[in-house]
Amino acid sequence: MRQVIVDCDPGVDDALAVYALLGSSDVRVRAVTTIFGNVPVRQATRNVARILGLLPPSMRPPVAEGAEQPLTGSRLPRRTVHGRDGLGEVAIPLRVAQPSAGAGSLLMKRVLEANGIDAVVGLGPLTNIARLFAAAPRALQRLPMIAVMGGTISEAATATEFNLASDPAAGRCLLGGRLPLRWIPLEMAASVMISAQAVEEFRAAHRASPLAEVIAKLLSFAIRARGGGHQAAIPDAVAAALALDPSLGRWQARRLVLEGRARTGRLRVEGGLPNASVCAGVDAPRLAQRLWTLWSTLVKRVDDSHAVDS
Repeated sequence: MRQVIVDCDPGVDDALAVYALLGSSDVRVRAVTTIFGNVPVRQATRNVARILGLLPPSMRPPVAEGAEQPLTGSRLPRRTVHGRDGLGEVAIPLRVAQPSAGAGSLLMKRVLEANGIDAVVGLGPLTNIARLFAAAPRALQRLPMIAVMGGTISEAATATEFNLASDPAAGRCLLGGRLPLRWIPLEMAASVMISAQAVEEFRAAHRASPLAEVIAKLLSFAIRARGGGHQAAIPDAVAAALALDPSLGRWQARRLVLEGRARTGRLRVEGGLPNASVCAGVDAPRLAQRLWTLWSTLVKRVDDSHAVDS
C-alpha cells in the first residue's frame, strides 16, 4: 500500500480530492497539511477538520496547519469561487477538534523521515513543500513522486493560475530542486468535467449516506459556480486521481520555468535537462469514472463502518 502526504487549501475541489484519495484501497493517507490559498490557513484547517469529521475516527489521518504566508511577498486576494467558507456554504458540522496552528512543516518532516512515504500531493500553493525541501532536501529527492497541481503552460491561457501565482518563489524552489515532480497544469486538470446528471445519479445511488450527500452538494456547488452550465471542472480532484493512477494521463519529460516576475502562474517549456514529468493529456471519461468509483468506495467503507459500530 502506498503512503501519501496531502497538502491542500480546501477549497471545494480540494475536499473532493481528499475524499477521492481516502477512497483508494491502494493508498494510505498518512497526513493532511493545510496551506493558505482559497481561504486563510486557519479556515483551511477548519475545513479539513470538517470534511474528515464525516469519517469514523479510524479513517481520519493526522492533520496539521502549515504556512499562512508565501515565502516572499504578500498573499494574493482570496478567491470567492469556493464560497465564503471555502466549502460552498455546504453545511458540514465541525465534529473533531481543529488542529493547532503552525505544525504543518513539522508533521510533514516527521512523517517523511519515518520512511515509507511514496508521494506528496500538492493541491495548493507550494509554500509548505518548499519549506519541507529546505528542511529535508534529500528525503524529498528520494521520493518516488511529488505530484503538483498548478500553473499553466498553454499559450492560450490568459487567466492567473492561483496556486503557482500565490507563491512563485516556492514554485521556483521545487522546479530547481532535482525532485521527482509529476506536474499537472491547470489546463489538464480542468479538462475533465463532472455533469449535473452524474451528480444526481450518485446521490440516488447513496440516498442514505450523509457523506454522499455532502459530496453531491460540493459537486453541485461547483456546477452552479461555473455560471449556469450543467457541468464543472474540479481540478484538484482530477490531480489526485492522476497521482493515484498516472496511466490516466499522458506524460512528457520537460524542463519547466516559471515565467517572469509577474504573479500569473505561467510556465514555459525550455530546452535542457527535464525537471518534471508533465501531464500533456488525460483520458477524461476514464478519469471521471475513476473519481466516481473512489467516492463510492469511500461512502461504502464509511457506511460499513457505521453499521459495524451500531
